[in-house]
Amino acid sequence: MWDKIIHLEKPNTLSQFLTEKEQQEVVSLKITGLIGRQDFNDVLDDMCDSCGYYDDDDNYIPDYDMAAAIRHLDLGEATYVDGDYLPYFGYHCQLESIVLPKGIKSTLEPGETALAESENLKTLVLPEGLKKVGGFNSCQKLTGLMLPEGLEEIESFAFCGCESITSIRLPKSLRRLDGSCFGGCNIKAYEIDSDNPYYTAVDGVIYSKDLATLVAFPSAYPNKHFSVPVSTHIIGDSAFMDSQIESITFPDSLTTIEGWAFQGSTIREIEMPDTINEMGELAFRWCGELENVQLSRGLTEILQQTFEGCPRLNHLVIPSNIKKIHFFALLWAGNLNAVMESAVPPKITGITKVDPVCFKHLSFCVPNGALSAYRNAPCWNHFMIREQKEYLK
Repeated sequence: MWDKIIHLEKPNTLSQFLTEKEQQEVVSLKITGLIGRQDFNDVLDDMCDSCGYYDDDDNYIPDYDMAAAIRHLDLGEATYVDGDYLPYFGYHCQLESIVLPKGIKSTLEPGETALAESENLKTLVLPEGLKKVGGFNSCQKLTGLMLPEGLEEIESFAFCGCESITSIRLPKSLRRLDGSCFGGCNIKAYEIDSDNPYYTAVDGVIYSKDLATLVAFPSAYPNKHFSVPVSTHIIGDSAFMDSQIESITFPDSLTTIEGWAFQGSTIREIEMPDTINEMGELAFRWCGELENVQLSRGLTEILQQTFEGCPRLNHLVIPSNIKKIHFFALLWAGNLNAVMESAVPPKITGITKVDPVCFKHLSFCVPNGALSAYRNAPCWNHFMIREQKEYLK
């Protein structure tokens, strides 16, 4: 099966066992013994690297004919000895399977991207003793992922966009994750060890152990509607990211929708209870099907990019309690008619150089008699403003 099996008595000596020709032509490589950073930097980096070019849209196009041949790399019987982090190596152009070495505590070296966007990667085996995993986003063929017991943290976006992942079981030891970790995967229901002290699963949805926070909603949830339980106070960071639901019911117990909460979801309509008093940045960014939104009267501001890139958004009710709106909260928000309930213009924050194209379809309906106040308020002159009676004609 293996083109080459190498045992390293001393770390950082891998270059002595592979010729330059072998580095280009070996398809399956197994390494045992002790492995170090230099082995990755000097050898494995070249074996996994790719040649290619960037197209007009800045997408990287690999040249498979020029890339090294390696498809399978097994380091499962090797121990990494030069630190806690897996070193970054190459773009993993043709790699289909990898077994990571023992001795690492994290798959993601600070500032690096691990094996992200490895478009041919199908199999990943994580080692025992691993504490933190991240950096495997957009590996579209990756499947059959198993998280080892002892794992404590899943980094944000760790497996986001790995659309071939259809199921996952979270270990008892896990103490940190958010909804972006598996956003865009085809998971219908999460599973988690019942003895986990931090999280629990109810009908396939992950909550904090006390059920107060909805942490992660499966992207491929089988129903198009979801009712948030009455015990929930917080929709967590990225909780519904890339989910395929169309409608949702919020309970009056809900107080907070954190940042990125519904980014990229297929939600069509939002009606918030007035108990919600906090909504994070980018909460509904890139919701391509979103059409109607009624904001909570408990909110006081709309943060940046909250509704950016919602091309079908055509009706948004902004209550009178809203005192601040970030200038780019509604960037590229389609043919939006925003209804202002307050006769006093909210303050526009975050103003920078204005590109009129970004806001050419955006208009505000203000209370009768408030037109002059809005047109004379700082920054509001960038938008189309009409009184309610003009809309009703």
